[in-house]
Amino acid sequence: MSKSIQDALLNFKPQKVESMGVISESGEYTARLIQWKQLDSFTDWRTGEQKDPEKLPPFIDPAPEAGLLFATDAGTALMRAHVLGYVQWEDLTEEAQQSGKYHLKEFHNRNYACQEDKKGNFNRVISKKRTADAENFLNQLLTAAGQAEAENLPAALDAMLEEKVEFNIIVKMETYGEGDPQPKITGFRRKRDVVRDEFGG
Repeated sequence: MSKSIQDALLNFKPQKVESMGVISESGEYTARLIQWKQLDSFTDWRTGEQKDPEKLPPFIDPAPEAGLLFATDAGTALMRAHVLGYVQWEDLTEEAQQSGKYHLKEFHNRNYACQEDKKGNFNRVISKKRTADAENFLNQLLTAAGQAEAENLPAALDAMLEEKVEFNIIVKMETYGEGDPQPKITGFRRKRDVVRDEFGG
């Protein structure tokens, strides 16, 4: 091995994902998947532990998610991809809203239609339409990454990591609560195909 190659290897400085910086502007970026985790909506991405109880919603059913971390030249973007969608209060008819069968529970600017169990806990109601929308959004990602024929989602994500597949992501900066603006992935592009994330999860 030549000295120049040895020097290049020795001079390479490992970089933690967290130190890569986060995308700070809306736009379209060439990206690739660099990490994924099986999560639920009550679990912290970094620690794998349950979130602070004070930050949990007023219902007890966590949503299954795939935590996806993408890298671009401008920084990283994290997406917690839903595989289920839930009934929103506005999805109900006026008659259903007034029936007493459902309770409105607000969380992160979404109004969920929940049902109360025998223990007094509230659970969301799964929506077939919103679940189909969530699945479509994930399928658009897999299509953009050339993984539409994969056996299942984990196999597709593992292949994206191994093959270092590149595709475009559409990012919109959004503010949640009183925090700083964060990048939200709203679409994927492979050639001319773009889909927008409009489902409620």
